[in-house]
Amino acid sequence: MKLRRSSAGAWVRGQWFSLLVIVSLLAVFLLQSQAFLRASSATYDEPLDLLAGVRYLTCGDFGINPEHPPLSKELGALPVVLFSRSLRETGACGQSVVPLDQGFEQGSRFLYANDADQLHLWSRSAVSLLGVGTLLLIFAATRELFGTSAGMIALFLAAFEPNLIVHSSLVTTDMAVTFGYFAASYAAYRYTIRPTSVGIVLLGLAMGITISSKHSGILIVPATAAMLLSGTLVTIRKGAQWKLQARRLARDLCIGAILALATLWAAYGFRFRALPGVPDSSAAFQDFAGISSGPGHSLIAGMIIHAARWRIVPEAYFWGLAFVARYVAYGRPVWILGHLYPMGKWFYFPLAIALKVPLSLLLLAMLALVVHRLPVSDKGRASAFLFVPPTLWFVTSMNSKLDLGIRHVLPIFPFLILAAALGAAQLLTRKQAGAVAVVLLLGFQAFSVWHAGPHLLAYSNELWGGNHKSYRVMLDSNTDWGQGLKAVKAWMEERELKDCWYVEYGTGSPSYYGIKCHILPSSFSYSPKLAKLPDPIPARIEGSLLVSAAALRFTSGVELQPYRQFWSAEPEEVIGGSVLLFHGQFNFEGVSAMNGWVRAQQFLLRGEIEAASRELSASLQIQPRDPRAYLVLGRIEAARENLAAARMAYERAVALAQEVDVPFLVETGKIARVELNELTNAPAPTDSLRRGPAPTDARPR
Repeated sequence: MKLRRSSAGAWVRGQWFSLLVIVSLLAVFLLQSQAFLRASSATYDEPLDLLAGVRYLTCGDFGINPEHPPLSKELGALPVVLFSRSLRETGACGQSVVPLDQGFEQGSRFLYANDADQLHLWSRSAVSLLGVGTLLLIFAATRELFGTSAGMIALFLAAFEPNLIVHSSLVTTDMAVTFGYFAASYAAYRYTIRPTSVGIVLLGLAMGITISSKHSGILIVPATAAMLLSGTLVTIRKGAQWKLQARRLARDLCIGAILALATLWAAYGFRFRALPGVPDSSAAFQDFAGISSGPGHSLIAGMIIHAARWRIVPEAYFWGLAFVARYVAYGRPVWILGHLYPMGKWFYFPLAIALKVPLSLLLLAMLALVVHRLPVSDKGRASAFLFVPPTLWFVTSMNSKLDLGIRHVLPIFPFLILAAALGAAQLLTRKQAGAVAVVLLLGFQAFSVWHAGPHLLAYSNELWGGNHKSYRVMLDSNTDWGQGLKAVKAWMEERELKDCWYVEYGTGSPSYYGIKCHILPSSFSYSPKLAKLPDPIPARIEGSLLVSAAALRFTSGVELQPYRQFWSAEPEEVIGGSVLLFHGQFNFEGVSAMNGWVRAQQFLLRGEIEAASRELSASLQIQPRDPRAYLVLGRIEAARENLAAARMAYERAVALAQEVDVPFLVETGKIARVELNELTNAPAPTDSLRRGPAPTDARPR
């Protein structure tokens, strides 16, 4: 049927108006993204991810940061490699597998030896393209399912979603796996509606992007398999021959799997070996992953070890998967609502969503779940698309023992926005009252997020008190990920503050930003092999004190937490949502004691045994129950070849670690036990250091 002239003109005007709205919302999203990335210093993980991407692209060295696949790191590094005339401190390439703690140190040195702000602008802007792509997919999927109006609402909600804004502005793996997971799920849905060759190619490529971005992206395999199987069953129930449908599905699954694997191999440069300068690095990777091929390794790790022999995927992917599998199996301590748990809790991610997601988005999504009316003809396939992928990811995350931030469930956010758009569409059916409600909810979300900017990493909704209260509920990458250096510098310049004390957290460089405070160590920033010799810290200080919120993660109930006095204190100001300001006189004996054993360890590494002994003696006089100090004492006595005293010190470290029973000190006891066994030439026990990470902040992300 031909359109009449007037109706054709109205159709064209409508298309131009829709295009204008889409472009405007994408521009608003990018504007907020740019504001955040320019106002934030490097987060904990970014320097290493960026250096790894540079090494991947320039020399094919996949032995650095193999913890996750390379695709997102390569994307962030691409403009850096293309536009930088020279890069300093990139490190030796392709010679060894880099331990994670050394990788963090190398990444920080690389970033700040160059123009950190320029490198971040290029790399973060490249990653933001994934955010734009995700928003366009959200609009397309919502429009196809629920209509153009719902698509526009979904795009609006996504453009003002703080978690998408933040993680599309960081050189990390989270936005890439979110884009890939949603793209593959949407491609699988479209394929179930109309199976075509183009559809299976798009599905295979999207699956390849997902598994090439993060190891948890492997969940896309069961998610898409379930969707394709349900679609096939629907077709069979409608009368199609089941044998024909089964053959077609098997054929297309093989094509999709081949394309996905090809994409993964392309991300690794189509090379199995991770180190270009080493013919066989399997032993080094096995040590990196912290597992053995003998008795004591987990079932998953054992399967990975044996599968590696078949060379189905690149070597670095295998061992990165083994590394993550071990951490997921053993977990990490998690800080929630002022309490430290030894490992992840099932309620962590539900609480994180209640805290970090805007209230309007939550209300609209809950409305869709309550009403649960899908305005589509094929409800079976649509339901599979809307519920199977996000439910699988969320349930798997809830059962994980590794809870390090809401970013770990970021792939469910596009589905959450689709649900919210459906809720809004259902409200619009209520005529004028529903339309007013939708406008008010959208306006409230835009105001909430815009008002909280640009420091959106610490965003929490109004139910929890906003950005300045987030740190009291959750830490890690929910609030303080080391991104506050630029905010601190701007705050100091505004008040012309010249002298202060700063409890800094992360891999950033305060001196690079001209922060001239006296730097105090956080209780989780000590790396025994890599830390520089810190200055002595007096037992009492006076003046302005800046405390990174992450330094409070071990709560007021832990006797060895040197900053516990600040947990119950009300700060005068919260800078950037992540740094707390206090004024006055402070008792820092605990900090001085912790700093003492750190200095002792560094003196010992320099071969200055007597200086190390003096430092440690003073530390133990202040805090005689710190197992970390006795671990260092054991090393000092072993260096003196005083084996009896060394054994006593190690045994004391083990005993205190058990008595104090603080999760992050459990590893200190394990290390002491290993070194004690080495001292007596006895084999290390099965629950040795290989079972868990060293007591540093080098942890899986």
